[in-house]
Amino acid sequence: MALWGDAKLFLCILVITCCCTVTVAQMAQDCCLRVANKPIEQPHVADYRKQIAGEGCHISATVLVTRRGVSLCAPDNEQWVNELMKHVDHLKDMCKKRIYKRRRCLGVKYQ
Repeated sequence: MALWGDAKLFLCILVITCCCTVTVAQMAQDCCLRVANKPIEQPHVADYRKQIAGEGCHISATVLVTRRGVSLCAPDNEQWVNELMKHVDHLKDMCKKRIYKRRRCLGVKYQ
């Protein structure tokens, strides 16, 4: 009888796992539909991520995240964007060393 209970439990876990996998696969991705080639000042940006065309989005872009959490879409091949990404990487390293206690680390995500 215990064997039958184990089989039911295994079947329930299998069904739940399949449902979760299908749900995650159908989640909408937040994509930039267009980019603005207007430079953004360094103190406002706290994070960035790359958006690659063909991986769920139609265009390639760099998504810049401000200290207040606003996402801004910038072209990924511009020099000012590359300099801004280097600045954000430096900022993340500095904040990590200082345990995110400086005022400048406001909005920087923990690593």
